[in-house]
Amino acid sequence: MIFYKFTAKLNDEFSDDGEGKAAEYAAMGKRYNMDGKNTFCFISGEDDGTVSGCMIVMNERGESVENVSFPWEYFKLNVGEVSVSEITSAALYNELQAAEDGRFFRASRYEGLLGSMRRSLGFDDGGIFSDEYFYSEGMAEPSSKEECQKFVRENLWEDALAEEFGRIYIPHSGRFLGHPVHYVLRSDNYDMREQVAKKLIAALWANGRLKSRRFCSISVSSLSLRDIRSLKELYSCCTGGTVMLRFRAGAGGRGLGDGSVDDIIANICSLVKQFKNSVLTIFCFPLNAEKEKSLFFENLSNFSVCEYSDAVVDAERAKNYLCGLAEKNGVAADGALFADILPGKTYRSSELGRMYDEWYGDMLKKTAYPEYFSVKRLGEKECGREIAGAAYAKLMSLTGLSEVKKVMNQAVNYCRAGKIFAEMGMKFKRLPMHMAFLGNPGTAKTTVARLFAEIMRDNGVLSSGHIVEAGRGDLVGKYVGHTAPLVKSKFREAEGGVLFIDEAYSLVDEKQGSYGDEAINTIVQEMENRRDSVVVIFAGYTDRMREFIARNPGLKSRISFELNFDDYSVDELMDITRGLGSEYGVHFTEGAMDKLRDIYAAQRGTPDFGNGRFVRTMIEKAMYAHADRLMSLGYGGVSEGDISTITEADIPVFAKGAASIAMGFGE
Repeated sequence: MIFYKFTAKLNDEFSDDGEGKAAEYAAMGKRYNMDGKNTFCFISGEDDGTVSGCMIVMNERGESVENVSFPWEYFKLNVGEVSVSEITSAALYNELQAAEDGRFFRASRYEGLLGSMRRSLGFDDGGIFSDEYFYSEGMAEPSSKEECQKFVRENLWEDALAEEFGRIYIPHSGRFLGHPVHYVLRSDNYDMREQVAKKLIAALWANGRLKSRRFCSISVSSLSLRDIRSLKELYSCCTGGTVMLRFRAGAGGRGLGDGSVDDIIANICSLVKQFKNSVLTIFCFPLNAEKEKSLFFENLSNFSVCEYSDAVVDAERAKNYLCGLAEKNGVAADGALFADILPGKTYRSSELGRMYDEWYGDMLKKTAYPEYFSVKRLGEKECGREIAGAAYAKLMSLTGLSEVKKVMNQAVNYCRAGKIFAEMGMKFKRLPMHMAFLGNPGTAKTTVARLFAEIMRDNGVLSSGHIVEAGRGDLVGKYVGHTAPLVKSKFREAEGGVLFIDEAYSLVDEKQGSYGDEAINTIVQEMENRRDSVVVIFAGYTDRMREFIARNPGLKSRISFELNFDDYSVDELMDITRGLGSEYGVHFTEGAMDKLRDIYAAQRGTPDFGNGRFVRTMIEKAMYAHADRLMSLGYGGVSEGDISTITEADIPVFAKGAASIAMGFGE
C-alpha cells in the first residue's frame, strides 16, 4: 500500500459554485472508489489555478511512482503539468483534513469509504496507527551508489555493507517479484543504525527492489499480545515498503510487553514470513543482543538475511574517524580528543562517537564558553555523590558488620555505576545481584536484607524496594505440580524488590528429585529470568547454607555475593544494648552494664546463642523485673528517674550455657 500526492496546473478555470460543486467532486470520488478498483483517490484542494489530489495504491506489491496517474478526467478536470510524490500516512491524513475543509471529500465518512478497499485503514490524528505507542513512520531520501558507499566508509561500517550496495545497484530487468533477502543491522549507535537502514531502503527503491520509500519503525520491546492484530494490519499497509523491527539489549523476551513471550515472538515471525515478498523487514539489534536475536531467528528457518554491523577498527583508523568528526563540525582536533585511543586496542564507531561527544562538550566549555568550565557533567556529579537514603544511613549505623557493610557498598555502587554508564551510552554488562547471607541467629541478616531493599530503591536500582519474606511453606507444594506455580507467584510478588528466603536449606530434602529440588530448580530459572527486576537473598546457618548452595551448581553460579555475618563481640553486644535501651527509653547503671558484660562473655559462643536476639531478650527480661521492683516500692516511693533506670538488681542471672530465649532482633 503506497500513498501519493498529485499536484497539477489547471488548463481551464476551476469552477466551484459553492457546496454543490464540492459535493459533486465528493460524489465522483465515492463512485470511483466504490467501483472495486485497486486504488482509492480524492480531490484534496485547489489554490490559484493548481489542484491537488491523493491516491492510495492497494495492490500487493504496489505501483512505483512512475506508473501511477491520477484520474483527472474522471473528475472532469483538464490539467496540464502534473507532479507526483510519495507521502506518509500522516501527510495523507492532512490531505484528508484539507479535503474535508474544502468540502471536496466527506472525510467524516472516510472510514466507510476506505472499508471498500481490500483492508480497512485505522486513521487517527497523524496517520495510520499513530495512536500506537510502538509505531513511528518515515521516508527514506534517494541516494546514489557512490553516496551510499561513501557513507559506509566514513561511518566505519563493515566493508561487506559497501559491497551490498554494489549488489543492489546491479541492473535487473523484469518486474519486481519479491525480496531475495532481508537485513539485520547491529550497532549500539541507534541513530547511525537507522541512517544505514534508510540508505538501504533508498538504494533498493532506486533500483526497483522496493516500490515505496516509506518505512514503518516498530519498537518490538513495547509489543504485547494485544498489539498483534494492529501489527498485522500495519504489515498489510506496508506492502511495497519496509518494516523496521527495533530491538533493545538485555530485554530477552521479558521486555515484550505483557502476555506470553513465545506467542508474541511466534506471531511477529509469522507476519514476517507471510509478507516476506511484499514487505522488506530490517531487524535492528544492539551489538550485545545475541539472545534477543536468537529468540526470533529460531522461528525464521529458511529465511534469508544479510547481516551487517559497524566495523572494529585499529587505533590509527579510530583517530582518522575522530578527526573527520571534528572537521565536519568546523573545529580543530587536539591531543585530548585522542587521549583514550591506545595502540593495539580496537574501537567501534559508537564508542568513538561517545568519546567525541565528551571531548566536544569539554572543548566548548574550555574555549568558546570558559565561564562554564567549572560545571561538571551529570555523570561526574553522580559518581561523586554518596549513596542516598535514610536506609543506607541506618545500615551504616548498625553495630559491627564491617565486612557486610563493605560488600553492600560494593554491590550498590556497582549498580549505580551501571546505571550511569548506560545513560552515557557505554556498554556495561549487568551482573546478577543475588546474595547469600551466612551466619548464626540474631546477627541482623533480616534487618540488613530489609535495609538493602530500601537502599536499592532509594538509588534507582530497584523500582519498588519492597521485601517479600518466604520459607519452605511458601515455596514447596504438597502435591505434584503445585511447587513451580508457588515459586513463580512469589517472584511475581517480589517484582521490583527483594525475595528473602530464610533458612533456605529447609527447601531441600534428603531424597533427590523431591518437591524441594523442584522448588530450587524453579528458583534458579526465575533468578535468571528476572535478574534485572528481582534480587534473591538466601539466608541461614553458615555450614548448612554452604551445603545447600553446593548441592545445586546452577544456584551457586548465580549468587554474586556471599556475606558472612559473624557473631558479635562482647563490646559490640554492649553497643547493641545501649542502642536498644535508647529505643525502649531506658538507660543502665554502671553496675547493670558490668553485669550484662559478664553475662554476654559467659553466653557468647554457647550453642544457639542468639547474638542480637539474646541482647533484646535480656533487656526485655530486665524491664519486666524493673517494673516488678518499682511496684514493690509503693505509689509514693517511685521517682521519674527510677522509671527510666535499669539497675544491676533488674538484670536476670544466667548460668554459663543456660538456654536463651530467641526474640525479635535481627532475625
